[in-house]
Amino acid sequence: MRLRAFGRALAAGLSTVTVASVMLLINGGPATASAATTAAGSSCTGTVTVNGPSVPMKITRPGQTAKRTFCGEVGERISAVITNPVTSDQGCETLTLSGPGPTNISQSGCGNGNAVGVGPVDLTAPGIYTVSFEADVVATATSELWVSTPRTVGTIGINGPAEPMNVIRVGQGVQRTFKGSRGQRVSAVITNVVTSDQGCETLTLFGPGGTNVSQSACGNGNPIGVGPVRLPSKGIYTVRFEVDTTATGHGSLRVST
Repeated sequence: MRLRAFGRALAAGLSTVTVASVMLLINGGPATASAATTAAGSSCTGTVTVNGPSVPMKITRPGQTAKRTFCGEVGERISAVITNPVTSDQGCETLTLSGPGPTNISQSGCGNGNAVGVGPVDLTAPGIYTVSFEADVVATATSELWVSTPRTVGTIGINGPAEPMNVIRVGQGVQRTFKGSRGQRVSAVITNVVTSDQGCETLTLFGPGGTNVSQSACGNGNPIGVGPVRLPSKGIYTVRFEVDTTATGHGSLRVST
């Protein structure tokens, strides 16, 4: 019957039938332009994938800038790192992350082979973000770009055994979750910390009720802890371990009450 109605509409002399009209006649319900607009607005493509493989950044002409784009989401915690940079003058390079929100942060480094990273930064708007790689204006250059967000590697039990926290990708923190109860007094501690740059690390506990506490420390072998904090509500809480953006590292996590 709906196809017959569509045929009658054409016979009535409608020279143009919009997609919305076809949806209205065939689906038997209202078709709105906003649905199509929303679908089109949500589409996003980029030239580097968050937590995907590294991609090359090449400056083949002095004075040029190499750029890659990625699709970002609200609340995503993003880091961008270039590894193995090589410039023709063994000089300096700059990495910049820009996009909606507004987001615009830069970091520079010098010398061939020294990684450069920006972030982590919590994105405040959805859309397409750009990572730009620049060398000295008289130089050419190559590097590898990594764009990352923290990954959850499993769960951990309160007062249970220690669990490993291994950062195996530059710029990418690791997380474990646990079930908390309202009123529980909880601490999280990382021991036996080792980072590839012997630098610094940050431990963060966050979850329901606005819980968000962090602590930083530096140097291999130094433990780092947050809490004790009294949990405001029942729910799933997360412990995140991050090292310097250009480093990898590992440690052992314990959550206690």
